[in-house]
Parts: sequence; C-alpha cells; structure tokens
Amino acid sequence: MAGLAPEVRLADQVALICWLRWRLFLNSLRGLQGKFEFVSKIILLVAGSGVAVGGAFGFFAAGLSLAQAGRERLLPLPLWGIFAAWFLLPIFIGAFRAEFEFRNLLRYPLRYSTFYALSLAYGLFDFTTVLSLVWLGGFAAGVIVARAALAPWVVLVLGVFAITLLTLNSVVYAWLERLLATRKARERFFVVMLLVLVGFQFIAPVGHRYQAALKPLFQAVVPVLDVLPPSLAGRALQQGATGSYAAGLALWGALIAFGAVFGWLLHRRLHEQYLGEDASSETQAPVAPPPKGARNVAGASALGSFLRLFLRDPIAALVEKEIRYVARHSMMLFNLFVPLVMVLFFSITFSRGSGVFGVFSTHSPYAYPACVGYALLIIAAPALNSFAYDGAGIQFLLVAPVELRDVLLANNIYLGLLAVLQQTLLLPLVLSIYGPPPLGVLVATLLYAALALLVDCSAGNFFSTRFPRAFQYGTLRQKQSGITAVANLGVQLTLIALAVLIFGAAKLAGGSMWYAAAGFATLGGMVFPAYRWMLEVSARLASDSRETLIAELAKEPAR
Repeated sequence: MAGLAPEVRLADQVALICWLRWRLFLNSLRGLQGKFEFVSKIILLVAGSGVAVGGAFGFFAAGLSLAQAGRERLLPLPLWGIFAAWFLLPIFIGAFRAEFEFRNLLRYPLRYSTFYALSLAYGLFDFTTVLSLVWLGGFAAGVIVARAALAPWVVLVLGVFAITLLTLNSVVYAWLERLLATRKARERFFVVMLLVLVGFQFIAPVGHRYQAALKPLFQAVVPVLDVLPPSLAGRALQQGATGSYAAGLALWGALIAFGAVFGWLLHRRLHEQYLGEDASSETQAPVAPPPKGARNVAGASALGSFLRLFLRDPIAALVEKEIRYVARHSMMLFNLFVPLVMVLFFSITFSRGSGVFGVFSTHSPYAYPACVGYALLIIAAPALNSFAYDGAGIQFLLVAPVELRDVLLANNIYLGLLAVLQQTLLLPLVLSIYGPPPLGVLVATLLYAALALLVDCSAGNFFSTRFPRAFQYGTLRQKQSGITAVANLGVQLTLIALAVLIFGAAKLAGGSMWYAAAGFATLGGMVFPAYRWMLEVSARLASDSRETLIAELAKEPAR
C-alpha cells in the first residue's frame, strides 16, 4: 500500500492547510455574530497596530541612541525589554492569541517535519509575537541608521535572536501544556504567575528604598544574565560596533546553541504529540456513590438559608450557584485581593512624591475614588459574560422552572455582593494609609460605584445573551469573544471619562464634592430605568436564542 499514494510535497501540504483555514474563516462570517466578531477583531487590530508602531518608534530611538560611539555596552537593554514583552504580555492579553490549536493538524496525514515547521509558524500568529517582532525591527532600523556599515551584522544577529525567541515561545507553551495536565495544577500555576506579576510592581519602590542592601545581590545576578539570549545578542552587536568580530562570532555561536537546545526540547514535546499523546485530556476519577438516603446539603442550607432571608427562593438559589462558581475559581478569588495589593503598591511608590496627578499622594482626597475605580475594573470583565461558568450546564437552566430574567438578575446581585465585599476590604486599608476622605468624596464615590455597576450589568446582560463564550477551568489559552473585549473597553473608558468629568466639574464649581455626589445620583436615577428595561430585553433575547446559547456554551474545548 505504501507505493500507491503519490508523494506529497511540504509546500502542497502547507498550501492545503492555508486553504482550509481560509475556508473556515469565510464560513465563520456567514452568521451575524461572526460578522460582529470580525469587526471587533479589526478594531483590536487597529488598536494593537498603534501600540506596535508607537513602540517601534521608541525602540528605533533607543537603537539610534545606543549605537553611538561610547554607548554600545547598553545595547542589550532594549533586547531585554523585547524579551520581557514577548513572554509577559500574553498573560495580560490572552484574548488576542490565535484561537486555532495547531495540534488539530494531527487529524491530517502530515509528515513530522511538516508538523514541526507548522508548529513554529503557528507562533507567528500570536499578537505578542508580531508586536515583539515589529519592535525588534524598529530597534534594528535604529542601529542600522546610526551605523550603516553594521547592517549585515545587525540582520544576522537579530535574525538568529528572533528565531531563538520564537522557538523558546513554542517550547514554553508546549511544555506547559504537558506539565500542567490537570485543572488544579493549571489554576495553581496561574495564581503563582499572578503573584509573581504583582511582586514585580514592588521591585522599583523596594529597590529604591533598600538599594544598598540589594546591590550585592544584583551584582551576583548580572553574570547569570550575561549568558542568556538577550545579553548574548546585545553583546554581539556591541562587539560588531567596536570592530571585534571574532568575539562577536563567539557570542553569535552561543546564541545559535541556545536556539538548538530550544529546538531539541520542542522536538521532544511535539514528537510525543505526533505519536498520539494528548496530555490535555483529563478523565474524572471514579467516586463511590453516597449511602442510600444520604443528603449533602449542610453547606448549601447554611448559605442558601442566609440568602433566602433577603431574596426569593429561585433567585437565592441562583446567587448561591454563582458564589459556588467563584469559590472554585482560584483566579477570580485572587483577583478580589489584587486591588488591596495595588493600594499598598501605590502607597509605597507615591508616599513621598506628588503621585500620578496628585491622586495617590499622601492624604490625597482622591485616593479612595481611584482605588474604587480600579477595583470595579476587576468585576466588569465577568459582568459581560455572565454565562461563562455555566458552560454546558446552560441546558439545565433553560429547562428549569425559573425565568431567564431571574437568572440574569441573580448574576447582577452576585456582582453587587462581590463589589460590596471588595469595598468592605478596601475601605479600611485606604483609611489606614491615606486617612479618611471627606464625606462628600466618600458619598460621591459610593454613588459612582452604584452607577458603574448598573451600567456594567446592563451591558453585561445584553452581551452575555448575544455573544456568550464558555470558560474552561484552568485552560492555558482562554478563547474570549472579541466583541465582548471591545465592548468592555468602551464601557470602562466611558465610565472613567464620566468620573473624571464630574469630579473635575465639581472641583471647578467651588471644590465641593457634594456636587459630584448629586451628579452621580442624578445619572444613577436615569440609568436605573434603563437597566430594568435592558434586563427585560435581555431575558427575551436569551429565550429567543436558546439554540445559540446551547451551541456556544456547550461546545467542546479545542484539543
């Protein structure tokens, strides 16, 4: 049978897969939701292009400046910035990652060499990869403009540097998917990463305060950094700029060695996948059935009984469901405490200066409103996708004897309780650091928080029914709706602009923050009827689009 099938060239296989992806893209545009998704991605692309072009000009200026005689030793610094952006930005903007899982290519009769090449090419579709490559190109252009004779050397060194980082990027994600094969392991990993990222915020203020004690530690770390790819590439450029091409070639060879090691690690992971391993699949361990007649309702009765003191039984049960969802979501639990950590960061960073426009300076009356605004951003994201945690369970909600209006209302009440919990934790901390804000500022801030919640819930009820997207617990690459991301950005920018406008107008009108409180109260009174109307409209939309909700939320995650 081996001689019956004609030999297929690599170019033909790649062309066929590109055609398949193109057809899948065209088919996705047939529905109204697909068209909206396409428009939202164009908006995000335009915004991302602005970031890419602006950063490219910045790195161009850095390359132009550092390539001057006498400053070549600083050339590794911009490369470290690009390296950090390449591997840290995906944690913040996972919504912009390419949604196609290249492991799906194993469904087709591909040779291993083709699969390996396509897995590397897949990384080029990541937003952060494109962003970093554009910045790297800007840096290379700056160095070339400053030292035109170095153009071939710059292209050679930075080309190998880009390939090395691209390979490392593929290695990181391939091995993370293998090592974090269980949901609990992935959630713990995300919590650790978030803790590390929050810890980064304290590096500058802590380093400034304890620079004398940390100086020996920094001197011990520098030699280790000198043998890593960003330093190797920067030092190779430095050697070329000073005419020491022999030393530059040695550094360039070390950079190639790093790329070879990364390529070998990627081969080990991909070869296992090519042979049929799927580390992402999980099976549930068998659980012994409970004794006959036994009921496990102790926890449910305590929480449910408390909620039923204030809410109708169906709504209380639905709110309890949302609370239990967040209790098993470690990232959301961690996000509840992020504003508290950031308050400490702002207090350490701006305790001696004027802060950001004076907002976080010592005894600033606007510190509490700024902290509340930041805390509300944490709640806004899940508000626009309220069915995310239900997933396939949406089918039970749709057949249960409960109105969809109550389902949406319960989610809004849950978000309100979450906001109250955050403010309960936040206010004592702000009071202990910045002192009590004026009563007018406090009242205006609370009224703004209520207004922001009404707006977030109104928009969230609509977008949750029209553009739902299931949340996969512990999944490394979450697939978020582009429309929801754009809507969230627009809503939050509008609320921030509104807060700045009203607080600014109150200050100009005599400085009394009671004017701001009156403004937020008036807007809240106008928004509340709109919220009730949107709640009814969203409930009807959810009832009319039951099939769409089930099809989207019960969809199997990509493997």
